[in-house]
Amino acid sequence: MIEHLTFSDGPKRVGPFSHAVKSDNYLFVTGQMPTLEDDPSKLISNDIKDQTHQVLKNLCTVLKKSNVPWENIVFVRIYLVNFQDFDIVNKIYETYFSEDKLPARTCIGVTGLAVGASIEIDLIAKIKLWKIIMKIAFKNGLKKGFGLPGFAMGSAMIGFGALAFESNLDFLVAIASMLFLWSMPAMILFVTLEYVCILNS
Repeated sequence: MIEHLTFSDGPKRVGPFSHAVKSDNYLFVTGQMPTLEDDPSKLISNDIKDQTHQVLKNLCTVLKKSNVPWENIVFVRIYLVNFQDFDIVNKIYETYFSEDKLPARTCIGVTGLAVGASIEIDLIAKIKLWKIIMKIAFKNGLKKGFGLPGFAMGSAMIGFGALAFESNLDFLVAIASMLFLWSMPAMILFVTLEYVCILNS
């Protein structure tokens, strides 16, 4: 499943692209620029510190509007026109992440960036699989006339399977769990197990 996301109240785009694209359980965020919120043709300032903060702020905005938490970032790519700014950018960058949860990262030196910017950053973030499945269950269950019981049972069955898989449980256990949850008495057990999986995911 691919979903293209463009936000009218998001950072103004400097070209013909989506703010982000959801593909399966990953979110790919377009490189953000250090431009003014209402004018994508003008930089926030010529100072690398201001530009770095603005780019990271724009990335935060796109993630928030995509309903993906900042903590789910798995990979970051930084483009720098002047690699002498590397240390300055790092000092600012590290304030946006927990020290024990730093994403994988690449920093690339380039000869130029759009609108004369000194820095651009794009990223990839993980989308929780169980959230995607619950959304699908709602659209294809409740909205197509299966009613609340059908939605609850269907989402319970596939929701726990996804949670089990994401929690690194054995795949066969996940499949067995999905089949088991077809029975109504298992609903109580499902609620308990789902809560435990959410805490551990």
